[in-house]
Amino acid sequence: MEQLGINLPFLVAQIINFLVIMTLLRMFLYKPMLNMLETRRERIRESLSAAETAKAEAATRNRENEEIIAQARREAQDIIRQAQENAKRQEVDILAQARQEADTVRQRAEGDIAQERQQAMASLRDEVAQLSLAIARKTIGASLVNEQAHSRIVEEILAGGTK
Repeated sequence: MEQLGINLPFLVAQIINFLVIMTLLRMFLYKPMLNMLETRRERIRESLSAAETAKAEAATRNRENEEIIAQARREAQDIIRQAQENAKRQEVDILAQARQEADTVRQRAEGDIAQERQQAMASLRDEVAQLSLAIARKTIGASLVNEQAHSRIVEEILAGGTK
């Protein structure tokens, strides 16, 4: 081998040095590096898993929030509809009450008018009777002295005139 330029003891020493360095590198550098890379890979995997879980939870919460908002809108529409129905019922009740009060006032006014008319008619009859008596006294003179007879005659004339 010497003819080839190879020094056997030096070659063996180089091979042993290579194997020692290789073993040392493997023990102190390669294995810790692999462990560090595996740990990092595991952390990345856990982070991705946590991100997927968080994304799924966010989507679930988003759906729940949308359902809650939709439910709140439906409830608000129901409340508005009920308020409108109540307002319509109150409007109908108020109008009915106003009509009833107007009818009551009208009936009372008609009763008052009828009563005043009767009083006016009675007052007018009395005045006509008094005027008739006064006219009769002046025209007939002293021949009719009895007041009750005069009143009876006037009432008979008025009763006959109104029939």
